[in-house]
Amino acid sequence: MAAVAFSMFLTTCGLYFHVCRQAGMAVQWVFLIGFVPSWLVAVPAAYAMLRRREMAFDLAWVLASFTAYFWACGAFSLWKAA
Repeated sequence: MAAVAFSMFLTTCGLYFHVCRQAGMAVQWVFLIGFVPSWLVAVPAAYAMLRRREMAFDLAWVLASFTAYFWACGAFSLWKAA
């Protein structure tokens, strides 16, 4: 099941990149690069979520992981524009 979810995730990322490239959008790489820094939060989050099955705890980890992804994308965008 995890392999199917991971392959769907990679397919979605690849499709998004392709659409951005065809549309000539400059942000094509930015949202793919955001996964690298957010991985540092997402991996410990996944292990922690497996150990504790509390909804509030899971939500906190998901929000932390998305926040790392979002702000890393924004920081890279600003760095690239400068």
